[in-house]
Amino acid sequence: MAWGGGGGGPCHFLVKVYHEDLYRWLSLLEASPRHRLVHFVRDPIQMVASGYLFHRRGSELAWTNSTRCSRDLCALPELWGAQKSKLTAAPIFHSLMAAPWLKQYGCDPSLGAEGATLHRCLNALPVRAGLEVEARRAHNTLRTMLDVDELVRSPQTYSLRLDWLAHATFNATVRTLVRWLQPHSTPS
Repeated sequence: MAWGGGGGGPCHFLVKVYHEDLYRWLSLLEASPRHRLVHFVRDPIQMVASGYLFHRRGSELAWTNSTRCSRDLCALPELWGAQKSKLTAAPIFHSLMAAPWLKQYGCDPSLGAEGATLHRCLNALPVRAGLEVEARRAHNTLRTMLDVDELVRSPQTYSLRLDWLAHATFNATVRTLVRWLQPHSTPS
């Protein structure tokens, strides 16, 4: 948690929100008019391409090279995921096999003697097919990013596109964000 400038209320910077956490963040905003939320929004096509490259090269092997589910690979049935935090949902995910999800995304479930993993799948497929797998895998994340953007629109929230942090616009973006974090300001 980062604090807003000038004695303002707490400010949360959300880079990635899981659907099951969405209403907890909304309730924090409703709890105090001083709370602020910065929601980072990324172009979906750039997000899928970046995720494909990132996961194919072996980043985050703890879940991309596991035959078990994780919050980033699988989705819990709505009833199971309701009111679960990242920590309380982790054992449920870990008890589930990833193979059915990987098959649904377009991976061969028989990849490797140890079983299918997202990392093995992306490395076994041609680029186009790998991008399609990553797009299917990222669907819930993309959907939640769009839901957050729609649900939290208020003077207490600021949607910040990640491409605004590029070199050419970085200083102006940070100035706007810092100004918005001041008490009684609204996003421009």
